[in-house]
Amino acid sequence: MYDLQSMIERVKTLKKEKNLTNEQLAIKSGVPIGTLSKILSGNTKDPSISTIIKVAECLNTSADYLIFGEHIKNQVILSNDELQIVKDYSLLSNGWKDYIKKQIEIAKQMDKN
Repeated sequence: MYDLQSMIERVKTLKKEKNLTNEQLAIKSGVPIGTLSKILSGNTKDPSISTIIKVAECLNTSADYLIFGEHIKNQVILSNDELQIVKDYSLLSNGWKDYIKKQIEIAKQMDKN
């Protein structure tokens, strides 16, 4: 069940773990500082899902965790660098994708030996 106060506490805990101020979190997430401050103070009773997703991505967690306190099973959280690699990979032609897959297989075989 969704509990706004619990979500706020999870955001604050993760923010503290990552040594982020409200200002830093706002800048990194792209959420305006006023919006973030209203959410974290409890003045915003129903933050938008897009805002929650932005904050979650910045804190390297899922929106599900922030909202419900649990992660979706088998969900993988990617760093910004990893996410960019996936985006770049998706733009490649099939020929380049096949080449990369072959190189990965070769590297796996070398690691086994």
